[in-house]
Amino acid sequence: MTRDTSALADVMRSATNRIRKQAGSSAFPACLQMLTDITYINGGCYTGKLTQEELNHSRDNWQKDSVECDAQIANPSVDSLKAQSEAEWEAEQRMGGASDSDIEMMKALRGL
Repeated sequence: MTRDTSALADVMRSATNRIRKQAGSSAFPACLQMLTDITYINGGCYTGKLTQEELNHSRDNWQKDSVECDAQIANPSVDSLKAQSEAEWEAEQRMGGASDSDIEMMKALRGL
């Protein structure tokens, strides 16, 4: 079955743009990262190209980001206002077990 992904791409692009606009001023970056997690898993599910490994990785990211989000909400601090650089984000993804191809896909989705 072939799916028209253009509408999904538009929705994901809009969501990503909103997340990015808020990222620099948010005291809760892990909560915003959870929105990126959602767009990643949504895109993979919709296109039918999500592997079990990607699903497991997404689940692990969600759990980690959820714990961090809860902690940031419970105890907002100046540290949580710091914006994460692209290099820091990539390093964090690699520490979480993401491959270079996983990171490239996530970057592509973040850029929509």
